[in-house]
Amino acid sequence: LNQGTLDSEVPSLQSQSFPTVIGGNGFLKINALSGNSGEVILSGANTYGGTTSVEAGSLIFSGPLSGLSTSLFINSNALVDFEVGATDTFSGAISGNGSLYLNKNGAIGGLTLT
Repeated sequence: LNQGTLDSEVPSLQSQSFPTVIGGNGFLKINALSGNSGEVILSGANTYGGTTSVEAGSLIFSGPLSGLSTSLFINSNALVDFEVGATDTFSGAISGNGSLYLNKNGAIGGLTLT
């Protein structure tokens, strides 16, 4: 991100996957277009810092969380799912009135919030 913004606008009923590492400091914004049903999947061992804002749709963290240093805002039209296959830790502030899930699709794992 390098002090910039990654603004991911996902069409309704579609999915965008980012399997590579996202690093640097900046702002990550997730916004599903029309219908709030698009999703973004972050499966890399991300190391970015800054703010992650999920305005609409879904953000799924399916990669390791230990290098991530982000604050997370979840809007009321949005959800975040930590798809953790083993035990992991998320160290960041979580705010907003959207939905927060652990392994929504049934994976077995544990998450520590600090």
